[in-house]
Amino acid sequence: MPQQQILLGAGGKISYQVAVSTTYVNEGSTVTTTVTTTNVPDGTTVYWSVDGSVTSADFSSGQMTGSANIYSNTSVISHTLSADLTTEGTESYAMKLYEDSGRTILLDTSATVTVADSSIAPSMNMSGLEHWWEFNEDSYVEHDASTTGHINFQE
Repeated sequence: MPQQQILLGAGGKISYQVAVSTTYVNEGSTVTTTVTTTNVPDGTTVYWSVDGSVTSADFSSGQMTGSANIYSNTSVISHTLSADLTTEGTESYAMKLYEDSGRTILLDTSATVTVADSSIAPSMNMSGLEHWWEFNEDSYVEHDASTTGHINFQE
């Protein structure tokens, strides 16, 4: 008889909870996911996956899927978000915990983690700036906020 059935037959209720260390993180930071269980035998394997708009390239450490063993009713999984200098906008993900390796029997889902993109290119205020384009040492193009542009030729 499987251990789970023995525990349930003896009145022990089994439960699984998945919690993330933060729900808002900047690229370059680490998110820790803690799996907490009740009445789950030591050595029990559970399976997890990352679900959301992030991809494997968004992690500098950690995978998109994996397994964890439960000891003393807990297991910890870590993911570090890559500070990749690629402008992607805000992304998000949740950790999903499964009973089976095929990931068909869902046990719990974490809160959503929002990943702030730290590589968004800054915008430049072009108002009132003067621009110069030098073609050679005798001419240049000048443009500022009060003109529509003109070409000056110098001898």
